[in-house]
Amino acid sequence: MSFNSIAVYGHRGWASSAIVAALVNSGASITVLHQPTSDTSMLPKNVSTKSIDVNDEETVIHALNDIDIVM
Repeated sequence: MSFNSIAVYGHRGWASSAIVAALVNSGASITVLHQPTSDTSMLPKNVSTKSIDVNDEETVIHALNDIDIVM
Protein backbone atom coordinates (compact mmCIF):
# COMPACT_ATOMS: atom_id res chain seq x y z
CA MET A 1 0.00 0.00 0.00
CA SER A 2 1.31 3.45 -0.89
CA PHE A 3 1.01 6.33 1.54
CA ASN A 4 1.44 10.06 1.24
CA SER A 5 4.14 11.70 3.33
CA ILE A 6 2.37 13.19 6.34
CA ALA A 7 3.54 15.84 8.81
CA VAL A 8 1.91 16.32 12.19
CA TYR A 9 2.59 19.50 14.15
CA GLY A 10 2.93 18.47 17.75
CA HIS A 11 3.01 15.05 19.34
CA ARG A 12 2.26 15.40 23.04
CA GLY A 13 -1.23 16.90 23.13
CA TRP A 14 -4.44 14.95 23.54
CA ALA A 15 -5.34 14.94 19.84
CA SER A 16 -1.89 15.04 18.26
CA SER A 17 -0.57 12.12 20.34
CA ALA A 18 -3.54 9.98 19.26
CA ILE A 19 -3.08 11.02 15.61
CA VAL A 20 0.64 10.22 15.68
CA ALA A 21 -0.03 6.82 17.30
CA ALA A 22 -2.70 5.94 14.71
CA LEU A 23 -0.46 6.97 11.82
CA VAL A 24 2.47 4.97 13.22
CA ASN A 25 0.21 1.91 13.54
CA SER A 26 -1.03 2.37 9.97
CA GLY A 27 2.49 2.23 8.56
CA ALA A 28 2.26 5.71 7.08
CA SER A 29 5.38 7.77 6.50
CA ILE A 30 5.15 10.54 9.09
CA THR A 31 7.24 13.43 10.27
CA VAL A 32 6.57 15.14 13.56
CA LEU A 33 7.13 18.89 13.41
CA HIS A 34 7.93 20.27 16.83
CA GLN A 35 9.26 23.23 18.76
CA PRO A 36 13.02 23.23 19.36
CA THR A 37 12.50 22.59 23.08
CA SER A 38 10.19 19.58 22.66
CA ASP A 39 11.36 16.16 23.80
CA THR A 40 10.85 13.68 20.96
CA SER A 41 12.81 10.82 22.54
CA MET A 42 9.64 8.82 23.21
CA LEU A 43 8.68 8.66 19.53
CA PRO A 44 9.34 5.41 17.68
CA LYS A 45 12.63 5.32 15.73
CA ASN A 46 10.78 5.10 12.40
CA VAL A 47 9.18 8.52 12.95
CA SER A 48 11.09 11.42 11.46
CA THR A 49 11.25 14.65 13.42
CA LYS A 50 11.95 18.22 12.40
CA SER A 51 12.41 21.07 14.80
CA ILE A 52 10.75 24.22 13.47
CA ASP A 53 10.00 27.75 14.56
CA VAL A 54 6.49 28.44 13.28
CA ASN A 55 7.28 32.16 13.29
CA ASP A 56 10.01 31.61 10.67
CA GLU A 57 8.23 31.11 7.36
CA GLU A 58 11.39 30.01 5.51
CA THR A 59 12.05 27.26 8.07
CA VAL A 60 8.46 26.02 7.83
CA ILE A 61 8.59 25.97 4.02
CA HIS A 62 11.86 24.02 4.10
CA ALA A 63 10.42 21.50 6.59
CA LEU A 64 7.45 20.87 4.29
CA ASN A 65 9.43 20.31 1.08
CA ASP A 66 8.69 16.57 0.86
CA ILE A 67 5.38 16.57 2.72
CA ASP A 68 2.04 15.89 1.02
CA ILE A 69 -0.32 16.36 3.99
CA VAL A 70 -0.04 18.52 7.13
CA MET A 71 -2.09 17.92 10.27
